[in-house]
Amino acid sequence: MQWEIRQGTDVSMPFEEDDVVGLLERNKLGADALVRPFGKTAWKPALKHAPFAMAARRAAPPSPSGFDAAPEPAPATRDPARWDQQTSIELPVVQQAEVRGELPVAPSAAQPSLPRVAAAAPLILHPNWVKAAVVGVWVLVVGVGVATALTWRRHDQSDLALRTLVETQGSQLRTAQEEALTDARSHRAYRKVTLADVPNICHGTNDHATCAITNPTDEPITVCFAGRIAQKEAAGVTLVSMPGCTGRLDPNESKTVSVPWVQGRAEDICNSKSVYGNTHLDWDKCTFGAK
Repeated sequence: MQWEIRQGTDVSMPFEEDDVVGLLERNKLGADALVRPFGKTAWKPALKHAPFAMAARRAAPPSPSGFDAAPEPAPATRDPARWDQQTSIELPVVQQAEVRGELPVAPSAAQPSLPRVAAAAPLILHPNWVKAAVVGVWVLVVGVGVATALTWRRHDQSDLALRTLVETQGSQLRTAQEEALTDARSHRAYRKVTLADVPNICHGTNDHATCAITNPTDEPITVCFAGRIAQKEAAGVTLVSMPGCTGRLDPNESKTVSVPWVQGRAEDICNSKSVYGNTHLDWDKCTFGAK
């Protein structure tokens, strides 16, 4: 389904429903904007249409900086089986008595034992890891900057295209209204007259009845007529044409109108046979008239 958008007195060209949903989701169109299906006359707020209301609820608030926030990278998982992902190694503390070969002294009540504290080995970073980290951070910063610039440019182009489209459609609508008003003023009601009231030249052919009509008055008129053929030898055998009208005839204007015969051709009732037995159209067998 296609929809029209109304902003003030301007009406846009028809948009596909998916395009209107996209405008609502990106906050390019307010949820209270007036819309209507293409070809309809009644306007209603976009919230009255269920897909548009859902799109308005899904619309994220604009970012304070004006850019879309870049997605956060997923945290890397550490595999205990890989040595290159370990940053520290804990070693047990060797007791001095064990180094000299002495037996450890059991703690007594007068000499309480202290808990053993494992001393962590110093953090050792491989130089290649540092380089890889620096390169990764640089690539991430550049990627975020490029994505932000492209998003801003795309949104700016979308806004410009929408404004241009609405302005163009509004201008075309105003031009069409002015042309329709001018055409309505120039085509005022005109008088209908009979064929006998105006100069005319009418004749019949095998397929049509034709009249050339002229308007001798100083006002617009219209003339309608129908052709009729009657057989001279048999009363009641006739052939009539469809009705034909000139439409608007301005003063001193001439127009020729042709209309076909109904349910037959002239030679069906106006014919004669030649010495060779062939049937041909013979107007001497019929009379023609138009009124």
